[in-house]
Amino acid sequence: SSDAIPPLYAGIDGGVGISLISGTGSACFGRNSEGTLFRAGGWGHIIGDEGSAYSIAVNALKNCCVMCDKNESSPLLKAAESYFGVDDFRFYFFKIIRRRNDSNIFSCNGIILCTAVY
Repeated sequence: SSDAIPPLYAGIDGGVGISLISGTGSACFGRNSEGTLFRAGGWGHIIGDEGSAYSIAVNALKNCCVMCDKNESSPLLKAAESYFGVDDFRFYFFKIIRRRNDSNIFSCNGIILCTAVY
């Protein structure tokens, strides 16, 4: 069961076509004219949910870590430090790891969007 299946049937005549969901998770379902259902993704953030909000946020945090390792800065790193109210991202990052709280990771998507827009 997936939240990508209902739109497949609701939005496409006879349920033939593709439904792509990209939110907290990601999944793609397709159905051909013979009624065969195909699936790609939707395995969850531990196995692989490329294109999901979680995956995008984790990749952004990884990018910030690389910038810290290189002792460099980037618009994303500056935005992350500003968003979290810290002078040095490295110290905030370890708070995320210690808390093991996914909401801290999901909250990064706002800064990613704002950085991409500007």
